[in-house]
Amino acid sequence: MPHLEVLKELLVIYLIAGVVVFLFQRLRIPAVLGLLVAGTLMGPHGLALVHDSEHVELLAEIGVVLLLFTIGLEITAQKMMGMTPLLICGGLQVVLTILGSWAALDSNTASLGAALFGGFLITHSSTTIVLKLFMDRGESASPQARIALGILLVQDLSVVWMMVSAPILAGKETDPLSLLATIFRAVAVVGGILLFSRYILPRLMFQVVRLRNRELFILMITLVCMGTAWLTAEAGLSLALGAFLAGMALANSEYSHQAMSEVVPFRDSFVSLFFISIGMLFDVSYVLSHPGWILVAVLGVTLLKFSTAAVSTLLIGYPLRTSILVGAALAHLGEFGFVLSGPGRQLGLLSEDAYQIFLGTGVITMALSPLLMTFAPKIAFRIDQQPWLRRLARNRQEDELAPEDCKLRDHVVVIGYGFTGRSLTRVLSEVNVPYAVLEMNPETVRKGRRQN
Repeated sequence: MPHLEVLKELLVIYLIAGVVVFLFQRLRIPAVLGLLVAGTLMGPHGLALVHDSEHVELLAEIGVVLLLFTIGLEITAQKMMGMTPLLICGGLQVVLTILGSWAALDSNTASLGAALFGGFLITHSSTTIVLKLFMDRGESASPQARIALGILLVQDLSVVWMMVSAPILAGKETDPLSLLATIFRAVAVVGGILLFSRYILPRLMFQVVRLRNRELFILMITLVCMGTAWLTAEAGLSLALGAFLAGMALANSEYSHQAMSEVVPFRDSFVSLFFISIGMLFDVSYVLSHPGWILVAVLGVTLLKFSTAAVSTLLIGYPLRTSILVGAALAHLGEFGFVLSGPGRQLGLLSEDAYQIFLGTGVITMALSPLLMTFAPKIAFRIDQQPWLRRLARNRQEDELAPEDCKLRDHVVVIGYGFTGRSLTRVLSEVNVPYAVLEMNPETVRKGRRQN
């Protein structure tokens, strides 16, 4: 029975991954690195314990979708408006990386288009790895996490025009009308999602929540997340972008915290499969037979991406220490590079040897990312102590780097807004003590919002 075979392989995957991650945690090595190693052991280039990798990749993609959905839940429209400098920083990083990659590859590549496409592949960092590492370290609200998120968002959005540009770089004839149709379809779908989230989704969620049925709430959240991801994929955009937009749609509502608590257990389980699936791509034999090329590629990519991210962060006015931490977080290749490599091979922009080098470099830099982020604060501290760098170290005051949504401090949380809860809030208001109210009845919440 085919479905039992899939279940058997999933059991093998989770068993081996659990053992490896347990050992890595005992050795104080980041869990992400353990998952990558477990994938390498189980993959076709290792012990070949998993034969049907398609099902693993499908579940891994669901994990990426859920991760981006939860990230979207934490970003309101007000936060997005406040991220304008960070989006500019992301644009700088993308441009600098493409130019640096092109300059490095052009001397070794016969085709200008192939060199530029190599820059496209190197531009992207792994949103999944970066956000997971920041969450594991308890730094999701830190300045470096917010800047990295802005850069990653621009990188993810750039996939659209990179996909469109690939046939042009390959010298293939492209119909301008079809390009315009693709762009129009993408804009129409994103605009439709934003309108739906503004005018229809809040009313729909209110009707669902007022029934106080947990199963119905979970079904609705899943439908919004997966449905939006599917729509953006149909429009030629990424699944992850759709999930991110779905999360943002719910972030402005009073249901975001409940949605987060329901999704997180599924997210963590499926995201683990993503890292395992990346590890399965790693061909140890090819790396061992071409150590020189792989070493040069790993060092070149790490230094280029570290420097472009750090310089871009410095240029928008952040301190040197924060710039170093951002550079360390983004100094690796990302999953969208693997997505772009497929069309690149089909169009002749990426040879088989170049693809294997890119694949090996990607997996190695991903595996090194947790270690680099671990040592980055110590490196930043030592550099920060150099007298001739003191001006860069104080580029911006620390209070400007604090999250903008931390409005309440030393406040009281009132659980339940019945007779006692309302009486308590009146007393707190009279003595000028800030408070927040937690209430499960959506009608009570709506009435309380109207009363400010």
